Amino acid sequence: MENKLCQVFEDVLGLMRGSVGRNDDFFSIGGDSIRVIEVMMKAGLNGLSARMIYREKTVRGIAEALAGQKTGDLETFEEEARSMRLPATLRQERTLKYLEKNPDSKAFNLTGLYYMGAGLDAERLARAVDTAFKAHPALCSVFDHDENGNIIQYIRPDIPEKTEVREVSEEELEAFCTAPLQPFKLFGAPLVRSRILCCADEIYFGIEVLHVLFDAGSLGVLLSDIARAYRGEELVKDRYYSYIQKESEARGTEAFKSSERYFSELLKGRDWCAYPTVDFAGTDNPYGQAPGEDTTSGSIELEEAMTAEEMARAERNTGYSRNVLFIAAAMKALKEYCLKDEIRVDFVHHNRLEKEFLDTVGPLYRILPVAVDFRRYPADADFLQEVNRQIIEGVAGSLGDPAAGEAVPLKNALQINYQANFMDVPDEEGFYEDAQELAEGQDGDIDVNASICLNDADGGIVLALDYLKRAYREESMQSFLDMFVRSLKRFAGSDSEQPEPPE
Repeated sequence: MENKLCQVFEDVLGLMRGSVGRNDDFFSIGGDSIRVIEVMMKAGLNGLSARMIYREKTVRGIAEALAGQKTGDLETFEEEARSMRLPATLRQERTLKYLEKNPDSKAFNLTGLYYMGAGLDAERLARAVDTAFKAHPALCSVFDHDENGNIIQYIRPDIPEKTEVREVSEEELEAFCTAPLQPFKLFGAPLVRSRILCCADEIYFGIEVLHVLFDAGSLGVLLSDIARAYRGEELVKDRYYSYIQKESEARGTEAFKSSERYFSELLKGRDWCAYPTVDFAGTDNPYGQAPGEDTTSGSIELEEAMTAEEMARAERNTGYSRNVLFIAAAMKALKEYCLKDEIRVDFVHHNRLEKEFLDTVGPLYRILPVAVDFRRYPADADFLQEVNRQIIEGVAGSLGDPAAGEAVPLKNALQINYQANFMDVPDEEGFYEDAQELAEGQDGDIDVNASICLNDADGGIVLALDYLKRAYREESMQSFLDMFVRSLKRFAGSDSEQPEPPE
């Protein structure tokens, strides 16, 4: 098993055969978050997960963990989990309790309208949507309270509602795109809405779903399955309830407690600067909003914040992946903007770290903190090494999502969300060829004062900075965005200006 892992490390990292030994740390020899997934898929070892690679790091450690692991029947485990009423995850619980206190909030409504082109049968497409929804148990789930008042979730076969097909005019289509979002009934009711809109010969698919049942990584899975269902193909088994059951079982374990201690120790005892200094008073509160206050958001977008060549050069110069560099650039921008040294940001991690969960629709994402005192890391090489270390430790310790519990204070922080290809419309031949996201919902309040979302495109890195209008002026956010881009581009400078790559 060690020999197999050594060879896979060498293949994925492009290293000479025989150059990797049993004590080599994957992340010290060039590994990153993308290559972790490649190792998991290429190795073909039963029970190997990306999380295990994050946690054990060395060939020896991974092999020992695999040898001592008990593997069961995944099919039976999922069926048993689907028959149960399972606790809400820590993050679901936190979100639902917030929405209970703020019933008019749409901060966690995820919405999109997709142009499907012409030539599809609208009724057949609607049936395909319904088939895909029923194949993903998260979309067929409701929340409720048990006899002790705890929030639980379970499958209800009549959820979600049948997808509606509507003929609309161009004016009605435009009105749909600009209509305010509507809050969901949280308990005992469907948390997803869908419709097929037909305008002349063109067809559009609209979806609105609450974040407690969906995330960015769910989108590609769902759209792929709609295409497959339309063609009458078999859909891959979704193991959402296995995931929820495993997360529930992780709570209270020693590994969970150890991870809680890690996050608590990371953040305690300091007044971290966690987001750009606000322009207006009264906005420093959990989730960046308060009942009855204006929560409309502004957005600044850059189609090519950094070219593909610049990004590749930055990764080559520093020896770190773009995810590390995005987080580091945001922290440097915060330091420059706020004139502070103790800087914290949160990064959004997709958390699809086991092969059986790659086709899962559900809120698998994690929001994990990174906190650095720049006075301890004045050199870029040391600073980047520390950021990388915290990312690895945070992902490795996120089983059960302890960062959503009491270990991480519910305080506003700048969020960095590198979506990579997780928001891409799937490449399905003869389907979605002209698909494009037309709307992300209007009147969409955001759950933090400011957040940076980055995605790969043919021309380079696409960047969007979302912010609360009641917290910031647009010119202030433009200034902060300029600082972020400058910090990012510095990593792509000449080799003489950059930190030495990690040993």
